[in-house]
Amino acid sequence: MQLTILTTLLIASGNPTAAPTGAATTPPAPNENSEKPGLAVLDLVTLRGVDEEMGQVLNESILTHLKETKRFGSVLGGSDMRAMLDLDMQMQSLGCDEDSCAAQLGGALGVPYLATPTLGQAGGMLLFSMKVIEVDEAKVVSRITRQYANETSLLAELPAVIKATAAQTFGEVIELPETAPVLQPAKPLPAREIMAVASGLAIAAGGYTYFSLQQLAYNQSDQGPAARQGLAQATLISGTAISLGAVAFLGGVISYFVAD
Repeated sequence: MQLTILTTLLIASGNPTAAPTGAATTPPAPNENSEKPGLAVLDLVTLRGVDEEMGQVLNESILTHLKETKRFGSVLGGSDMRAMLDLDMQMQSLGCDEDSCAAQLGGALGVPYLATPTLGQAGGMLLFSMKVIEVDEAKVVSRITRQYANETSLLAELPAVIKATAAQTFGEVIELPETAPVLQPAKPLPAREIMAVASGLAIAAGGYTYFSLQQLAYNQSDQGPAARQGLAQATLISGTAISLGAVAFLGGVISYFVAD
C-alpha cells in the first residue's frame, strides 16, 4: 500500500507543470475597440464655390481626427464603404438622400452611426457642417455648423470641431468659441521680389565683369588715346549696369520686407 502511494507521488512530481484535469484557463482580454460602436463617414459633399481637391484633403483629415477621439471602435471612410457595397446603387435603391435613407445605408453597413460632412461657400465665407445620424432611430444625434474666413482657419479648428461632434453623439457637450478664429494663410513665396533681387545681382555682376575685362585689355595695350577712350566708355557702361543692378536688388529687398 505504501509502495503504491510513493509511486503515485513520484509520477506526479516528475511532471510538475502538468495542469490538473479540468483546470480553468484564463480567457483572453477583451478588445477595447470591440466594445465601442462603429461609425461610417460619407465622403464630404462640396457645394458651391469649393473645389473637389479641398474636399479630398478634408476627407482624410476628418477620418484621422475621428479616430483620434477614441470614441468609436471602427471608423469607415468612403473608400472602405465602396469596397463593401456600391454606394450609388444603394442610394438609388433607397430613393433619396434624407436622414432616414442615410440611416438605412448605415444599417446596410452594419454600423450604429453614420456621419455626413458638407462644405460650401456663401458671402465669401466657408461653411462647414457635420452631422451624425443614429441608424436604429434614424435621427440626428449630433450637428455642428461653423463658418470660416478661409481654408487655413477651417483646418486649424477642424480637430476641435470633430472632437465636439463625437462628444455630442454620446450626449456630451464640448464648448467651441462663439466665433471661429481667423488665421491668415501662409504668405506665398515672393516670386516677384526674388526675381528682382536675382536680376539685380546678375546685372551688377555683368557690369563688373565687363569692366574687369576692359581694364585687363587696357593694361595689355599701348595705353594710347584710343585705349584710354575705350576704357572710359567701358567704365561708363559698367557703372551704369552696376547702378541699375543695385537699384533692382534693393527694390526687391525693400518690397519683400514692406509687403503685407
